[in-house]
Amino acid sequence: MSAHGTRTELKDPVRVDDTQQKLLLTTDKPIYQPGQVINLRALSLSREGNTPLSGSAATFEIEDGKGNKIFKKAVKTDEHGVAFTRFQLGGILNEGTFKVRVLTGDVTSEKTVSVSHYALPKFDVVVKTEEPWYAPGSTIRGVIDSRYFFGKPVTGAVVVEGHSVDVGSTLFQTVMGSLNSEGHYEFALNLPDVLPGLPLGQGNAAVELRVSVSDSAGQKVEKSLLVTVSAQGANVALVPESTDIVPGIENQLLLFATDQGCGRRLRLLGQRFQRE
Repeated sequence: MSAHGTRTELKDPVRVDDTQQKLLLTTDKPIYQPGQVINLRALSLSREGNTPLSGSAATFEIEDGKGNKIFKKAVKTDEHGVAFTRFQLGGILNEGTFKVRVLTGDVTSEKTVSVSHYALPKFDVVVKTEEPWYAPGSTIRGVIDSRYFFGKPVTGAVVVEGHSVDVGSTLFQTVMGSLNSEGHYEFALNLPDVLPGLPLGQGNAAVELRVSVSDSAGQKVEKSLLVTVSAQGANVALVPESTDIVPGIENQLLLFATDQGCGRRLRLLGQRFQRE
């Protein structure tokens, strides 16, 4: 009798990190506009004990949205292991994703920030519904309140869209109106009689209210709100004490009931069943 086999040898290079320090790079915010200042901060610590490394040479670099290096500066870490610098963005530049990094010896820490023109919202929009959940075929009633951040009510046009949520979203109704002198608007949407249930919602459906408010100056703010749609006012779950129901012995099942709106437990029942 003879035996035959094969011998396989696998090789893969392993990199051993022998650096004696850790390096963390942070910026004061994740997105900037042209003309703003990027504040860069680096923290250098020893790998053993996390003690600050003072007097280390730290080089900061920035690349613009097209990969051009637009900034490089070397500074020393202070007694707390911190190095700091700032960079003034130009008014005209290559917008996009900027790479910022810091280097100390062989150690590099890098992150990205976005640089682009953006407009902050000029006013706030609050959307509320009368009920936390609704039944299919019922009417969603709610209110919209809008004010400028300095307190004055917004007057302008309102558009409310109701979308059913499934794999995608389907528009089922649109309501249009105007805010009153107090920045207030009341709306009503009729829900479809049948809506698809969602597995993550324990079979309940969901609709998305998309609200758009435009003031007299043409500025627009959009908000959205998810609303639960259920045919019953409670979520019920029946859970066996063990993972399986075993024939021939007494099994305990726990019945959990929670309020559809707030999720508060209504009652916990324990009942024993005998499987034949």
